[in-house]
Formats: sequence, C-alpha cells, structure tokens
Amino acid sequence: EPVPPATWDVVSAAIQQWRDSVSDTIRASMSERSGPLAVAFLTGERGGIQKADNQAMRDSSLAHLLSISGIHMMLAGFGFFTSLRLLLALSPALACDPRARKGAAAAALVVSAGYLVLSGASVPTQRAFVTIAVSLLAIMCDRSALSLRTVALAATSILIVTPEAWMDPSFQMSFAAVAALVAFHEWWSDHARHQAGAGGWMGWFWNMLFGTTVTSLIAGVATAPFAA
Repeated sequence: EPVPPATWDVVSAAIQQWRDSVSDTIRASMSERSGPLAVAFLTGERGGIQKADNQAMRDSSLAHLLSISGIHMMLAGFGFFTSLRLLLALSPALACDPRARKGAAAAALVVSAGYLVLSGASVPTQRAFVTIAVSLLAIMCDRSALSLRTVALAATSILIVTPEAWMDPSFQMSFAAVAALVAFHEWWSDHARHQAGAGGWMGWFWNMLFGTTVTSLIAGVATAPFAA
C-alpha cells in the first residue's frame, strides 16, 4: 500500500509549483534576455540567464544583485510599506490615525514573508527577512525601525537559530555594512534636523546628494576588511 506524502512534502510541492508558475508567466511576458533576469530577481532561479548577460553583470560588479538578499527584501518589504502608507494618506482620517502605520507595517511583514517563500528562502534571504521583520515589528511597537538596537536584535536572532553564521562572510559583510549605515543614518538625521530649512531647496538637494553618495562609500569601507 503506497505511503501518503508527508504534509511538509505536499506544502513544498505546492510552493515549488507556484514558483514555477510565476517564472513561466514572467518568461512568457518578457523578452528572451530580460525574462530570465526578472525571474532571478523574483523567484531566485538564475539558470535561464544567458552567459553573455552573466558575464556583463560580473564585469560591471553587479553580479551580487542576482542573489536575492538584503536589498531585494528591503525594496519588497519597505517598498510595499511606503506605498501603502502613501495610499492611506489620501484619507485624512487614516493619515492621522497611528494605527494605520502599524497596520501598514503588519501588511508589509506578510508581503515580506510571501517574497521569502517565492524567492526560494535561501540562507541570505532568510537573514534579510529576519532583519526586516525586526524593523517592521519595531514600527508596530512604536520603536525606531532604523537603530543600532534593531540591528543588534536582528543579528542576535539569527545567531540564536544558526550560531555558525558568524563565520560566514556574507553574514559578516551584511551586518558590517548595515551597522555602519545605520550609525551614519542616526548621526545624519540629527545633523539634518539641526540644519532643517537652511539653504532652502538647494540645501535639501545637496543634503540628499551627499547622503546618497556617502552611503556607497560607507558600505564599501565597512565591508572592505572582510572582502580583503
């Protein structure tokens, strides 16, 4: 008598079928070259990318973007959170209701979990999800989403589950970059608050340009020792 499949096997098969369906839909809707790249960003399947495109990504130092990790999860989670907040702000009642912000954070957490499953839940993606989940939970608890305490809590949560992760270069580089960027963000937010209104729109433009430019520099300096 055949043994029925375990519940987890059924769930895994359903998830894989969903991922394959999404990948097939994307490839059918886009060109032969751009389709596999879009699939890699969404479902994490990189097998269909042409060799020339893979080489071009390496030559431009952008190959790391094909591996779903922190930046993808942040764009998905906080991108949805920001979009939902803007949509809710169209209603004066919801814009002034503090519960709307918490609701948007809860919805973004669900979307982030969905993206984790859709992407294949690789180890770097799991770490990125833990980080963004801690940030969204901080918003729901009226705490700052971007603080060194949040970074420390996310790192501790990961190390409790997978203590061997501290030896992984991706863990070291990810949290070195995040810690450095959050520390700069805390300092810059305080500096910008003191300089608010100074210089008009030109001052705002230069502040934004400076912040955007120095972000890449800080991340590079923070991860350079581990890369070396």
